Amino acid sequence: FALESALLDLLSERCEPWELLGLAGPPVVQAVPRAQLLTEPEMDARVAEGASALRSGVEVLKIKLGLAEFSDELAGLRILRDELGDDFGLRLDVNQGWTEGQVVERLAALSTLHVELVEEPTPWRSLAALGSSPVPLALDESLQDPEVMGALPALAGDGLVSAVVLKPTVLGGLARCLSIASSAQGLGLGVVASHCFEGPVAYASTARLARLLPEPWPCGLAPHG
Repeated sequence: FALESALLDLLSERCEPWELLGLAGPPVVQAVPRAQLLTEPEMDARVAEGASALRSGVEVLKIKLGLAEFSDELAGLRILRDELGDDFGLRLDVNQGWTEGQVVERLAALSTLHVELVEEPTPWRSLAALGSSPVPLALDESLQDPEVMGALPALAGDGLVSAVVLKPTVLGGLARCLSIASSAQGLGLGVVASHCFEGPVAYASTARLARLLPEPWPCGLAPHG
């Protein structure tokens, strides 16, 4: 990704950037909808952090799960909804932390919270065992597995995956992400671009990726703290 970004920057001085990425013309310039990860551990501070993010124009608030007892996390999510309302997307990231025995019950418990996405509730090979999901699911780190793209049509067709999260830092760069995005959107899936809290060059490149995506879902592009 670093090498590709440097080469694209150099080559873009000699031709139009979209030509380098195999596009017929420049994308329509528009604001990219944003999601922001909430990091405050205490509930009052988290509500304040979320309120500040929404005032800044963020459309989706994201929270990591699996850091405490699920019952406590669920109660915290309900407080967040009660305090901030329903006029924002709620995205949850489990980082494959739930077992097959936990995932069905926990997804059902989240279904009343108007959840936009649950990222990586369990390793992707276990998703087929769910049969269906009461909330939309997304693949993130699973996209690093070279076999997952072959399984994506079935996962999408069964309604087990609704979106993919593209992080060029870990997926091999912008061109690779655009290829995954094309395949995913051809299956009717949503696409999200997200940075990994790297430096400003990678952040800028990921923002450019988001602007190349047709109709991206809110992207993980909140500025660094």
